[in-house]
Amino acid sequence: MTTSAHKVMRQKWRRWLKRIERDVFDLLIARHIYEGIGAIVLDNRDIQRPGDVHSWMSRNYGTATAIGIRRQADLRSDVTSLARLLKDIADNADAVTRESHVSHYPARLRDAGDAWFDNFAGPARQALPSKTPLRHLRELRDAAGRVRQLVNKRIAHLDQKNVRRKPVTFQDIHDVIGLLDRTVVEYKLLLNAVSPQPSLLPTWNYDWWEVFYDPWIRSPPPDWRRRSLG
Repeated sequence: MTTSAHKVMRQKWRRWLKRIERDVFDLLIARHIYEGIGAIVLDNRDIQRPGDVHSWMSRNYGTATAIGIRRQADLRSDVTSLARLLKDIADNADAVTRESHVSHYPARLRDAGDAWFDNFAGPARQALPSKTPLRHLRELRDAAGRVRQLVNKRIAHLDQKNVRRKPVTFQDIHDVIGLLDRTVVEYKLLLNAVSPQPSLLPTWNYDWWEVFYDPWIRSPPPDWRRRSLG
């Protein structure tokens, strides 16, 4: 493959990565807010019962994040996902060169770019070995395996076989979201030579918890306890 073809390939991966980053960003925000609300509920026994609203939020959160994880682990050729990105990079790993990576850095940071490429690709390598993205792809597929199965068998479809499987926990979901976060951060650095960052999760410049500081229902209407969905 020619140098110009390599450049076109890297540009395509950067476009994919932007879409993937937005999706993983939303998963991280959802996890952060869910854990924050969970901490509020655990800290206040007065709002723990009845648990209808908490169960509803948990189910919605679990469903939405499981579908988001499945989306990023999808390997179909007609989708944009982290799994597809890793597979495509592995199939064309020679397009990711030390020169292409280091060229994004200003002259004073070229040594840092070289050192990071060493850490990612291996010392003195001039191009990314395909085994690196393949390893990351395998880690993603393995970590997301049971979540994908949950979506396919219980959320998107109802499996008629009703086979008992090890349940997917919220911790399982959180662990996969963490893996997605770390992987996207690494490939942003590899493809864009951006400043290293510990996570895509932002730092808020306002207090999003503020909405919980006041009662939501100040004066319940007389018949509010008798209201139904009908």
